[in-house]
Amino acid sequence: MWSFASCVSSDRITSMLTLDSFESVLDLLDLAIVSGFEWRPFRGALLRGCHRAEFLLAVAPATYDAFFNSPVGLRAQYAIDASHGEAATRRGLSRLEPRLLSSIPRDSSVSDATVRWSLAAPQAKVWIDEDEVAAQLGKTTPDLMYPPWERNSETGVGLLAPSGSKLIVMGGWVNATNAVQPNPAKVGRSTEIHCTGFS
Repeated sequence: MWSFASCVSSDRITSMLTLDSFESVLDLLDLAIVSGFEWRPFRGALLRGCHRAEFLLAVAPATYDAFFNSPVGLRAQYAIDASHGEAATRRGLSRLEPRLLSSIPRDSSVSDATVRWSLAAPQAKVWIDEDEVAAQLGKTTPDLMYPPWERNSETGVGLLAPSGSKLIVMGGWVNATNAVQPNPAKVGRSTEIHCTGFS
């Protein structure tokens, strides 16, 4: 059911179709370079006083495609079922966590234990850096041919296959006592990705 439009290059398609499982995607993710860390405060009143861990990952374009656009990548796991996608996200986070923690500057004001709470939160995720590919996400011609998303997507953004080199790990929000604070505005994210391919 998952295929590519002619506007996607044959080289990209061939590379993505050689992957046989999400485990292959995780193997490629092991090559990511952790290039930035921020203990980001929530901007707004809804979760005032909360912070989350954010890490920037630099990846090869082929890894980016494998992770986000391939028929066995993260979005493909959500296409199977929302809970299947959440489990895949958790596998990715668990695989990355040791390197993420080791990348935190030693003079950081936040402890490894607090960052672990953020990474363990149910709303923690790995996703693309949407700012990097903003122009590509404005396209109106689909790159992916996946009928359920074609039927359900109002904007068509889930049918796009952007090409980039940056992923972001975003932990869940935690308060000053390390208690996880879910963002009510994001409770439907997994279902949205399952239904439309994007959130």
